[in-house]
Amino acid sequence: MVIGKGLISSVFSNYIDSEDILIFASGVSDSNETRISEFNRELELVRLSLSKYPTMLFVYFSTYSIDHICLNSRPYTKHKLNIENLIQENSSNYLICRLSNIVGAGGNSSNIFNYIVDGIKNQKPINVWANASRSILGLDELKSILTHIIDAEERNKVITIASGTSYKLPDLISRIEIHFGKVFTGTYLDKGGDSNININSIKKYLDLLDADFSINYIDNLLNKYYPCL
Repeated sequence: MVIGKGLISSVFSNYIDSEDILIFASGVSDSNETRISEFNRELELVRLSLSKYPTMLFVYFSTYSIDHICLNSRPYTKHKLNIENLIQENSSNYLICRLSNIVGAGGNSSNIFNYIVDGIKNQKPINVWANASRSILGLDELKSILTHIIDAEERNKVITIASGTSYKLPDLISRIEIHFGKVFTGTYLDKGGDSNININSIKKYLDLLDADFSINYIDNLLNKYYPCL
């Protein structure tokens, strides 16, 4: 079963008819969200789903920003941690996946990658943290990693899913500028810090991808999901 209609739910459509696995992808996706009504909407839907399908593996998408010192004080991040606690207290069959920044065809406009792409492509005066770095992972890589985790019958864990590589935002901007043939017209703010992510728990699954997560990976994602028309 899949609950949700967004970017992430679309790539897990193969679980729609599953009677054993519930992919919950209907949560708050905007990391800048502050509305209590939106947080409560997700909270109640999680409670209802856990109650209605108590024996199914409950797969929930949280955020790696919980472990990010520059981001974990946000209302969104605190909300995600609250949901994690709710699931752990009320389910005996779950996987909580703390995701890095996921890139695909579409998705939330507030996603840092989409935000920068939109700013450069449409010459918008956006603000970017000059000292920040972010971990970026493609939608297909997310699907592959999580499928391996589910098939390996890992259960009742909080697992961070990321590439293990973080990219400085100015470096991301440089690759996006080249891709679209346009110059960044925004402002660099003297803010941010490194994002160090522990991926030891999924390293064996990352190795199966045989992926190159150098800066060339960003070029590959741009060519795949953001074609120059």
